[in-house]
Amino acid sequence: MTACNWWNDDDVFFEDHSTHSFTYAWNSGPVPYNSGVYLDTTKTGTYTYTDDVGFSGSGTLVIKPSGPPPPTLISAPSRKDMVYDQARDIIYITSGTQVLRYQLGSDSFQTPFQLSGSLMGIDISPDGNTLMVADSSADTNVWVHLINLNTGQTNRVNFPAAFYESGTYAIAFGGDGAALITSRFAGSGWVPMRRYDPVSGLTTTVASPRHDSMISPSGDGTTVFLAENDISSGPFSRYDVASRAFTRSGGDGTFNYECAVSRDASLYVVMATGGTFIYDSNFTRLTTTGISGAIGAAFHPSADAVFLPIAGTTYVRAYSTIDWSLLGQFNFQYTFSAPGIQAFNNGRTRISPDGQILFVTVSGGVRYLRHGLNLPLTHRLLIAGSPKAYGTPSPIPYGSYWLSHGTNISISVPSFAATNGAAFLCTGWSGTGSAAGSGTGTSANVTLMANSTLTWNWTPMVVSANVISQPGGKQIVLQWPSIPGVTFDILRASDLQSGFAPLVTDIAATPPANVYQIPIGSNPRAFYKVRVK
Repeated sequence: MTACNWWNDDDVFFEDHSTHSFTYAWNSGPVPYNSGVYLDTTKTGTYTYTDDVGFSGSGTLVIKPSGPPPPTLISAPSRKDMVYDQARDIIYITSGTQVLRYQLGSDSFQTPFQLSGSLMGIDISPDGNTLMVADSSADTNVWVHLINLNTGQTNRVNFPAAFYESGTYAIAFGGDGAALITSRFAGSGWVPMRRYDPVSGLTTTVASPRHDSMISPSGDGTTVFLAENDISSGPFSRYDVASRAFTRSGGDGTFNYECAVSRDASLYVVMATGGTFIYDSNFTRLTTTGISGAIGAAFHPSADAVFLPIAGTTYVRAYSTIDWSLLGQFNFQYTFSAPGIQAFNNGRTRISPDGQILFVTVSGGVRYLRHGLNLPLTHRLLIAGSPKAYGTPSPIPYGSYWLSHGTNISISVPSFAATNGAAFLCTGWSGTGSAAGSGTGTSANVTLMANSTLTWNWTPMVVSANVISQPGGKQIVLQWPSIPGVTFDILRASDLQSGFAPLVTDIAATPPANVYQIPIGSNPRAFYKVRVK
């Protein structure tokens, strides 16, 4: 239903009025001065009306949708952090020693994951199969919990505790499948920030920030943003996932408690005791956004929008990150308050991978809402090569591109590439997202509906040779990698100075390898090479 109020505020003549529309059937009847009409309707649109009683004129009435349904409360009084698993339609909420599991489709709790300790931050791996959970507990070690979402199996990964380190705090996965982990301190101090790869099991210390620091990954997985806690200079830094290094740092001169980074790592927001600070990719502060009072943030993963719960109000407001105009505001039926200098309080904000569902912590649990905004969507397409980027893809070369939702593109590479005296054959492609799967050809078609990668696979064109004995005499056996759709020539030279001449031409490909036997004859010394056509 939609609702519309028409109000009679004719304070010049103090007359009764009424409204009557010829384009939508309503007639209010006489409306006394300073009284109103409430119209409850399923229709929206623009309608003309006339004034039937006071005859003061006519006008236009615009009836807009009333907005999305109110948010749903998930009861979790001891909640800390949460993350949404879109494939399983489950939100995971850390609460005491448990990870609660709540399925949105049925609006019901599932059996929780029972862990131990005092659980804090949580994140889900890019492939959606692993949960990593921080734990504010320690002995001679600190640790995180890993949960295999396919099997439900859990295990604890230990790290030797540093001086006065008292637990782990926040988790953020990068696009490479490894997670950054911040820690706690028994008092006030600096702690290790670790990178842990759940596939290889390798751990690396990448920094030593302040305790209880917050981290947030970009929607494309290329960047993790760090906002350090409990230090008046308010330091923050940007971690580049590909190079595994911090590439830029800054500070806001006040105490930070929360942060977020946009989908393409072009914008950064820090929530601090001194205000809401927004920065561009050079960490230059943007001072004309008009945004203040935010205590949390979530950037849309595929659109130019950010969602911010505002202290002193019940609203989460959505702003355009192009011109900072207000796109909408959503009543979460809870008055947000400034959390001091600690995260995981009220206002912790997450968004679903498709950008449609908002999750915000409130007193007593988590509220979620489908915001219903109609936003232009773009998705990242990363074109890469393995082991390296050989050849030149067409029509767009190797690199990262943000393209409109639904873009259809066919991409191809040459079957053969030569560089620095070496030759490589394309053995096919593999992909993720909208390009999920693999193929053996040199072309792929993608309709972009989500962030995606397309990786062209290359193998060195290496010819091996060995000699075998046959009844008619010894033969040399040449073998090399093969791909569909090409032919090969074998070239021979008696010495390198005289040059190569064709020995056999137009040999059909027999993937994955070609084998060819050549009689050695009376002059066994020769040089061979294979040419791709």
